[in-house]
Amino acid sequence: MSWSLDGRPLGAILVSRLRFLGDVVMSTVVLEVLRRGDPGLRLGYLCEAPAAPLLAGDPRLDRLHVLARGSRNAGAASRPTATGDGQGGGSAAATIAGLRRARYDLSVDLFANPRSATLLRLAGAPLRIGGDRGWRRRLATHPMGAPSPQQDPVFRAAAPGGLGELLGRLLPLAHEPSGLAFREWYLREYPEGLPPRLHVAQSELARAALAALGVGDGRPYLLFAPAATWPAKAWPRAAWDDLRARLAGADPRPVVELAAPGNGRDS
Repeated sequence: MSWSLDGRPLGAILVSRLRFLGDVVMSTVVLEVLRRGDPGLRLGYLCEAPAAPLLAGDPRLDRLHVLARGSRNAGAASRPTATGDGQGGGSAAATIAGLRRARYDLSVDLFANPRSATLLRLAGAPLRIGGDRGWRRRLATHPMGAPSPQQDPVFRAAAPGGLGELLGRLLPLAHEPSGLAFREWYLREYPEGLPPRLHVAQSELARAALAALGVGDGRPYLLFAPAATWPAKAWPRAAWDDLRARLAGADPRPVVELAAPGNGRDS
């Protein structure tokens, strides 16, 4: 066991980012770092069903726990990835039971909304890194917020923007073989930072999809993603169409539109 928290060795860690595909992709830096620091670590991930395909089969994970979105009682499951045991259930209660059976030493909440904070408290890990705002901080043993660039410019230069928000949750950890706190270990291992990275199978799917559109493989293109989390943030469809036309007329690169059902766009 290479990672520890407050002197307690960590053999199994659960990471959770329930939703938002871009944020789940960004969270792969946490998986990369934890696995690099301890190749023998038992590593699980909890997310909602729409994000599960991004992580299914990821070799950095031992188990993927999948929770139905927007339902506390239906459609949840717990799925194996590289070496998982395949046990699961059809309800949120069964997923929580599966998390408890997995006996994680630490849970790391990268979302820290009321649902994720409550789920990870019920998951039974004795150590819990979570958000540091409001009543949810009381559900974590180690409420954490990442340092700002002004507070720690060196760390935030190697973990900028949203990556710093995610990796900042790991700052309470220590890397026992090296004798370094997480911050010092990370700066030694990744002096120039690291990008999010999907595993090979998912990357190949993305490349194949781009090739079918006649782009990718080094050929430049513009990615156009007309989406919004909340309807109040959505642009009217006519405005998106006008922007796309302007891009197509001003730039020779092809425009690829990324769209998904239920993305909050006004169509």
